[in-house]
Amino acid sequence: MFKSEALKTIGGIVLGIVGITVVAAFFFYSEKVKVERSLIDVATHCPLEQSKSVWGLYEVDPPRTTRRTAVLIDATDRIPKEQRDSIGRWFVEEFTKSLVRFERIAIYEILPQDNYALTSIPEPHFDQCAPPFEANKWIENPRAVRRTFEKEFMEKKLYIIRSLASQKEKRWSPILEIVDTLYRRYDRIVLVSDLMQNTPRCSLYRIRGGKRHFSRCGIRSLGRQKDRELSVVYLSREKIRRLQDDSLIRFWQEFAETRGGTFALAYQPPIIK
Repeated sequence: MFKSEALKTIGGIVLGIVGITVVAAFFFYSEKVKVERSLIDVATHCPLEQSKSVWGLYEVDPPRTTRRTAVLIDATDRIPKEQRDSIGRWFVEEFTKSLVRFERIAIYEILPQDNYALTSIPEPHFDQCAPPFEANKWIENPRAVRRTFEKEFMEKKLYIIRSLASQKEKRWSPILEIVDTLYRRYDRIVLVSDLMQNTPRCSLYRIRGGKRHFSRCGIRSLGRQKDRELSVVYLSREKIRRLQDDSLIRFWQEFAETRGGTFALAYQPPIIK
């Protein structure tokens, strides 16, 4: 009987220890997740640099930005509302699927001065990281997490994309120069453009012998950038359909691959008439 009571006591102690351990582990995990969330900038959803500790026992480092993506809108020629809306739907339905948590998205616009030589990289219209799409079911409200993603990230981004490229046509389109500069800073570039580079030094409106040769443009990169992606939302225009032939696509493919990257036509909105 004494042994039976002793076993019950020991069993109770063991169960108590297990229970306390489980509860402590749950609260520790919850606190760890809260600390991790506090390492995210509330304005940009991007990781901070400073680490923090949980209960003074466990150091939590901020997560790393997983990928850097530049969305580049070629606003040197007008994009009508129908096409801008179509592009917006593609960003909602397809581009969103490619995002990973803490991927940093910056939106730029190619809007040069009348003198193409003065063209420079402007400040981005949008520069944020992708917040979580789904909530941690233990400690987060799924609706609140989704609302943050849709309202503070997607809707703001789409508003900017749809508002750009509604200006009048510009004489010069230094697309290559700007893409080449961004290629050194970002892992992926999503270029919304008709791809019709046009500067005195390199104009793709001129076709010699039925081909466009990348080497003739004299755009020199600082070096090969491995694992880079150039994805194009390709704007076909009725007025220049003859110029937007296969050699134009091959030209841009060569441009990307020469720099150690890949090229892909991601989407093609309705033809601009």
